[in-house]
Amino acid sequence: MPQRGQGAPAGAPSAPQEGHLAMTSIIPHREHVLFARPRMAQSSKRLEFLLKMTAAGQADPFVWYGLAMEYRSLERTDEALATFESLRDRSPDYVPMYLMCGQMLQGMGRGADARAWLADGVKAARSKGDGHAASELEAALSALG
Repeated sequence: MPQRGQGAPAGAPSAPQEGHLAMTSIIPHREHVLFARPRMAQSSKRLEFLLKMTAAGQADPFVWYGLAMEYRSLERTDEALATFESLRDRSPDYVPMYLMCGQMLQGMGRGADARAWLADGVKAARSKGDGHAASELEAALSALG
């Protein structure tokens, strides 16, 4: 039997629609699953790749920053913080980490730690002559109160 788009009449149902309707009677429906909030994955291919890169001794601060941000996106905040701290020890002039770590700490309810990271970031940005980053960090710092 030709399918729609393969010479079938315009009103003919497509096979996927027919198959779908046939399957609805045998697939159990769980409405509560449709509205459940999806849990954040604890790992990802990106995380695995970044872990391999850092384990291989990668010194590029962007790789360490990417690892910290991936941990953050997976809501693994303790590991994200440890990675941000490691990055700060390795590359204290890598300015983007200060804002991201400060915002993460603020979200964790650790305002004093967030202020310290943001203030250190302002200093790092100024020492690099990055006025734009310094102003963003200052704005985040003043928003903390």
